[in-house]
Amino acid sequence: MEIAKRQVGDIAVIDLTGEIDIYNAGQLKSALQELISQKQYRVVLNMKRVSYMDSTGIGVLLTSLNPLKQNQGDLKLANAAESFQKVFKLTNLSKFFHLLDSEEAAIGSFSRN
Repeated sequence: MEIAKRQVGDIAVIDLTGEIDIYNAGQLKSALQELISQKQYRVVLNMKRVSYMDSTGIGVLLTSLNPLKQNQGDLKLANAAESFQKVFKLTNLSKFFHLLDSEEAAIGSFSRN
């Protein structure tokens, strides 16, 4: 998995590439924890190039969500493949995460909160 971080205004965008699984989910966890420690509470994960995510990756997303929301932030998922969206909907994870069709939509959704 490759992780690239960048800023769009006051929103942190993390571009992910590859698979997110038990072997590398710790890298994503560290990246999210680093943003939280820097008081970056509005985060978009660009999942356009993510080919696979196991339950460990989903667990990282869930554990990162609480400290973000406690600080009036959020974690939005952009460009997730339809297969991810189906899994999130079937497991009711879509109640916790905003799944948006584009990075622009995810960034724009922060201004509507």
